[in-house]
Amino acid sequence: MSVASGFEEMRASLAPTASLLHELADFAMALDHRHAHVPVVESRAMEELAREATDFSSKSIWTGPVTDTHALAGILLLASGDFARSYATLLVAERTPVYGHLSVVRSALEAGVVGEWLNDPSIGVVERIRRGLAERYYSAREQMRFPATREHGREQVVHIKSVATAYGWTASGAKQRDATINGSGRPSVPDSFSRLLVGDTEKEIGKALWSYLSGVSHSVWWALRQSITQPPSYPEGSQAPRPAGFGTDGLQVGAQTICLSRILRSAVSARMKLMGWPRDEWVDIEGRLQKMEGSVIQAVVALQHSGD
Repeated sequence: MSVASGFEEMRASLAPTASLLHELADFAMALDHRHAHVPVVESRAMEELAREATDFSSKSIWTGPVTDTHALAGILLLASGDFARSYATLLVAERTPVYGHLSVVRSALEAGVVGEWLNDPSIGVVERIRRGLAERYYSAREQMRFPATREHGREQVVHIKSVATAYGWTASGAKQRDATINGSGRPSVPDSFSRLLVGDTEKEIGKALWSYLSGVSHSVWWALRQSITQPPSYPEGSQAPRPAGFGTDGLQVGAQTICLSRILRSAVSARMKLMGWPRDEWVDIEGRLQKMEGSVIQAVVALQHSGD
């Protein structure tokens, strides 16, 4: 089979999955707007906002810790949905990409993981504020890495440390990626992959998937070479090699698709539960996503066995 026909076959096989991912992404992106960004009266989010007004607004110079954290969590869900939509579009583009969808899905997965962490309906208001402050600290430390935003980043760090002190917390971390507030900091994306895929953060599947996506995003040879479907060769009588064939690995696409579906729908579910929004419209989509994930897993297993 030629590389071109392989692309065409993969695009056709991915069409139903891409369509469902589009539906998931559109639902995630429109969720807050559909409910005018307002939580239900009898919801965890509204309870936290009431506590903000009585217990936290005057505690530090950060007067809206709950409001701002809720808003940030909503933006992350929007971002994850937007990236997911781009990923789904690329899968069934005129020519399925070799690398482009990998950088996009990496962003979708990271935004989804952090969004789920901030929207977690099981935590209390104090931990919600701590996580929101930790995410702002992470952002400020990121700004400090670039000349154009370095000064603003420094100002934000001073502001955040003042808030942390007012709460009796400590802002720490020698590097931006280690930024924490009293031990609360961005969750490990690879561990979150493993938790959502196989229910065990100790499994290596999350690290393997994240390493591959990161390797492609940073144009590292070991990751890029996995797309070579056939090695270069020297045709008889020729001094120049025939170019290597490149393609998109069905096993990788399947793993990324399952991971994206599970992480984004988990982030959507967390947001809906936190805000108290009705699940009626979500039940059908979630059920079809779960069914799709099962089908993709079967296809991935079959592909894996066919290559043994």
